[in-house]
Amino acid sequence: MPKLKHVISRYKKPHATVVTGKFDLHYEDLIKRNRYLLMALTGGTIALLAIVIPVAVYRSLAGTGAASLEAEDGTLTTQAVATTDATASGGQYVTFTPPSCPAGQTGTPPNCVAAQGITKVMWIWEENDSASDVIGNADMPYVNGLATTYGYANNARSETTPSEPNYIAATSGSTHGITDDNNPSAHPLSGASIFSQLPAGQAKVFAESMSTNCQATNGTPSDVNGAGFYAVRHTGWPYYVDSNTDCKKYQVPLGANFQTAINSGLPKFSEVVPAICNDMHKGGSPDVCNFAAGQNYDTRADAWVKGWINKVKAGPDWQAGNLVIFLVWDEGSGTDPPAGTDCTTNNTYNHCHIPLIVISPQTLAINSSTRFSHYSMLRTTEEIFGLPFLGAAANANSMRAAFNLN
Repeated sequence: MPKLKHVISRYKKPHATVVTGKFDLHYEDLIKRNRYLLMALTGGTIALLAIVIPVAVYRSLAGTGAASLEAEDGTLTTQAVATTDATASGGQYVTFTPPSCPAGQTGTPPNCVAAQGITKVMWIWEENDSASDVIGNADMPYVNGLATTYGYANNARSETTPSEPNYIAATSGSTHGITDDNNPSAHPLSGASIFSQLPAGQAKVFAESMSTNCQATNGTPSDVNGAGFYAVRHTGWPYYVDSNTDCKKYQVPLGANFQTAINSGLPKFSEVVPAICNDMHKGGSPDVCNFAAGQNYDTRADAWVKGWINKVKAGPDWQAGNLVIFLVWDEGSGTDPPAGTDCTTNNTYNHCHIPLIVISPQTLAINSSTRFSHYSMLRTTEEIFGLPFLGAAANANSMRAAFNLN
């Protein structure tokens, strides 16, 4: 088996590489988070290549079959298989896949630790776009990458229309008969919710551009410095009178509060609510949302999701392998079904078909066609925490097995 053995060092300290087998390396790629320099000795010529790990792809113009890539200390040993490149006569691609920890462990070899399993849940909401608006959308490469890399529920449904009853259904297992987007003063709700099931700080909502904790009215339409504005109907918790005291403590403005929670350890349940303008929702009439050159609602939402999810993934909960993130839309776009329509069983309206992406270290390249809904998301969250099912969550399909949320 031909071997490519090199020494990888940090920037400004390159080392020479010895190549055996006739590999002419002339493809450069970026891998992992840190940049490295590789000095490759090929055919008597020294070539400087920038590489990043986890996936480095090299073109081999000579030599076929398998190869291995090794760091000097052996910790980055990987296996590679050469496959025919139809675009180059007699050429080969050699793809090096990084090492991974054994099943049941997380981390990067040799620093593997036992996985704790999923113990924390986060919901991140987006607005008013059907699955066909998001999946395959070239303006949303990061979101589509999440759907491909982790898990995508390709047959997910909202509960109804308009927005507000979907947020209420997701957090309580019922729409409570709501068919409008009115403020909590119009719909004070008694009874259990995911928030009352997880009292005393076990649940938190992080709402962007909210001016006071548990704000029960909408923010003033504006988009100063890209902050957008707050919509109370997108949060849920201020409507539940039985847990209003906790709401005033634990539904907080996003920003620094969320970053602190990421760094110090997230609560059991987190709900993350972007402001209008950052959530694909139009900014009213007239539209107050401002866009940089080349930016639109889709690119802006994609960048917002990327910024926050990357921060979450750098935090201790994701690194420990115990967090699942549901990236979910409240309802779709296009022709609205009549208010109060049961979208969970409706196959007529594209408006009812929403994107639902499941992101966890244990969920890898899964695409499920099972009929899921916001009720399924609630049921799955309650299963993870060992809680009784609220309302329609009891009869909804669980997402645990489909997305390996153990």
